[in-house]
Amino acid sequence: MIYKKTIIFVQVLLCFLCISCKGQVISDEVCKENLSEALDKYNTYMTLSQDEYLLKESLDYLGNSFLCENTKEVSVELKISILLILNQFVEGEKFVLSLKEDDFKKPYKKQMYLYYFESKLCGEESCRLSKLKDIELSIEKYIEEKKIFEEEVYYDLFLIKNELLSEDQFAKQISESIKQFPYYKDFFETLNATFKETEKVSLPN
Repeated sequence: MIYKKTIIFVQVLLCFLCISCKGQVISDEVCKENLSEALDKYNTYMTLSQDEYLLKESLDYLGNSFLCENTKEVSVELKISILLILNQFVEGEKFVLSLKEDDFKKPYKKQMYLYYFESKLCGEESCRLSKLKDIELSIEKYIEEKKIFEEEVYYDLFLIKNELLSEDQFAKQISESIKQFPYYKDFFETLNATFKETEKVSLPN
C-alpha cells in the first residue's frame, strides 16, 4: 500500500529450502540476507540520512532477493518505494509492467502501482486525477468483493483519497469510516494524523 518520512516495517516469513530461479540456484538464506541488507539501507536513509547512495545500494541488494519466491513480494514493494523516492517514474512503470499480478500481495496492487507511476508522468492535472481515481475504484472494488476489513487495504485506499480530496473532505471520510468500523477507530485516527504530518510524495508499502 509510502511516504518519504514513513519507515517500511516488513515481516518476512522464511524457510530454508533451495530453489532454482532464472537459471540460478540460490538458497532462501542468501535471499533473506540480501533483503535484510536492502531494508537496512532503506531504513537508514529514512531515519538517519538522506543520502540517495543508500537507496542505490539497497537496489543492488534487491537484485538478489528477487530471485527467491519467499522474498520476492517484499522486494517488489521495496523497489517500488525506492523508485518513487528517487523520482524514477519511467523506470518504475517499466518495472511494474514486467511483473505478474501474483507477484504482489494483493491483486489490485499491480494496477495501483502502475497507475501511480503513470500519474506522476501525466502532463496535465486531469490525467493525474483520472489515474488516481482509477486506483481508488479498483481498491474499492476489491473491498466490496472481499467484504472483510484489512488495514493494509484501507491504508492504500486512504493514501489515494489523500491525494484526491481536500483536507476537510478527507477528514470527513475518516469520520465516516470510524462510524462504519468503530473497532478500528485508532487505526483511522492514526491514518489521519500520519497524512497530516507527512508530505505527499509517493505510495506507502
